[in-house]
Amino acid sequence: KPDGTRQTVLSSQNCGNISIYDGWIYYVNKNSKFIYKMRLDGSQLGKFRPLHRATSAVVEDGVLYTYNGTFFKKVNLDGTDSKRYFEEGVERFIVSDGCVYYVKSNSKRSIFNKLNPDMTERSRVLVLKKHFPSLYMCIIDDWFYFPNGEDAYRMYRIKIDGSGEIELVN
Repeated sequence: KPDGTRQTVLSSQNCGNISIYDGWIYYVNKNSKFIYKMRLDGSQLGKFRPLHRATSAVVEDGVLYTYNGTFFKKVNLDGTDSKRYFEEGVERFIVSDGCVYYVKSNSKRSIFNKLNPDMTERSRVLVLKKHFPSLYMCIIDDWFYFPNGEDAYRMYRIKIDGSGEIELVN
């Protein structure tokens, strides 16, 4: 339950990238890399169809977004309207309003990009002159929130269009 009481084990699989949408839980099995879905009560557990492997997955507005280390893939939950976009080296991604925001990083800099909803064009949002710890990031309203630097417990924000300065969230 949301208040932390009456916890129930729904799956014994090694689950990652959990998304909840319309009474279903979607996740990547970290061992097999297949995407699974089940009802919120743990029933009707099975692999998502059409089958494909991924390292991460996000569900937003009836659309499943996945990344497998080489391609982003976007497919409606009913299996229709599949699109993909080639991009290697992505560390983490999130989805907001149909746009995919993702980070590519090395030891000297991190590049935050935005992939348009039609999966045809990307644009650069932000460049940090340091490695992004890729622990957490989210978008709320028009703000992109993320840890900046070694202290993963301090959150920073910047406008999702990359404008303005990075500021500490108090």
